[in-house]
Amino acid sequence: MHFKHVMFCVLCGLFLLAPGCGPSSTPPPGKSHIILAAHDTPEGDKKLADAVCTADNAQDTINAAIANLPATGGQVTLLPGNYTLRKAALIHKNKPVSGAILINKNNVFLQGYGPSTSLFLADAQDCNVVRITGVKGVTVERLSIDANFQGQTVRNRAFESCGIRASWIHEADGEHCSDIVVRECTVRNAAGLGIMLWGSNVQAVANVLSDNQADDIELLGGPGIIRGNSVTRTSGNVDSVLGTDAADDILITQNTVTITGKGSASVGIRSWGGFSHHIITNNIVRVEKGGALRIGIDSRTTETIVNGNLLECPPETPCIVSLGDGNIVTGNIFRNAAIGYQTSPLWKDQPHENSAPEDARGVVFDNNTLLSCTLDAMSFQNHCVPLHPSVANRVEAARP
Repeated sequence: MHFKHVMFCVLCGLFLLAPGCGPSSTPPPGKSHIILAAHDTPEGDKKLADAVCTADNAQDTINAAIANLPATGGQVTLLPGNYTLRKAALIHKNKPVSGAILINKNNVFLQGYGPSTSLFLADAQDCNVVRITGVKGVTVERLSIDANFQGQTVRNRAFESCGIRASWIHEADGEHCSDIVVRECTVRNAAGLGIMLWGSNVQAVANVLSDNQADDIELLGGPGIIRGNSVTRTSGNVDSVLGTDAADDILITQNTVTITGKGSASVGIRSWGGFSHHIITNNIVRVEKGGALRIGIDSRTTETIVNGNLLECPPETPCIVSLGDGNIVTGNIFRNAAIGYQTSPLWKDQPHENSAPEDARGVVFDNNTLLSCTLDAMSFQNHCVPLHPSVANRVEAARP
């Protein structure tokens, strides 16, 4: 080949590799909407991207994109592809933050394309996949997260090994999260909780979760919403599938919990004691063959409405329904359940209390359908609960 032809080919190659001739791994600063591609995003889609993530450290490009958004916030979109994530380093107010994708800026919208945007936590990272820290106005939407529990090395760090976690670094900092939404995400195999949101106006909506090693969804603080989520447990044992801890004013509605295979849980839906004002309505909790569930609904919060729920447990292993003081329990269908006031010895190794607390308000228990259920009448009567199951509730005896 002639020398001029050789030089022409070399110069063309250098031109094609030069910055600005295609997406790099560095997101541009100042844009309010940054589009990122994975290393294996289809070539036609890569042309839309502002930057392309590397194969093994996608978090670097994603975090750079979030940091490069304007101070007022903005949107980061992850195109279809596989994003392998590793623990990223962030020091916030002299405290380390544990996570792969780190959001510490207000008004950030992080979105993917559903199951085709796959986030995988690499082995031995032992961190949250997405960590939202002390900010407001953050939405995480349509991401598919595999937190790779089997590949992690540290156990018993449920709060720092979540699929998606929103909270402060330390309560004393006063930087509470607010207006946080996690919507239409798939979260599975977290070494800790699937979705943990701590703050005000926090929402977990229309997510799909499976086989996380601690609670699949937990809200703290409040007000908040857990709505339209589907949770399936096929392996492992957890304390609570979904519910609240240290929260007031929470709506838990239209969720489906299925425990099957070798999956087990202590509680299906839980609201934590010492707090109040929950509405637990129109949920389905079902235990299928092989699954194990001790307490189907554990409504410990006071002044709580439990309405329109379906709880179905196997006849050989009935579930417990635990009701707190001041609860209004109406219009539910309970199958194979033992129902009682919170102090019932059904789930506490102690005798019945002889009398109600001085400030007890009792429980309104009316118009429920009880299929092969038992009522711990003593615990009800000791707490000033008018109980007339043959009149107020439809009761069906055990089937032959």
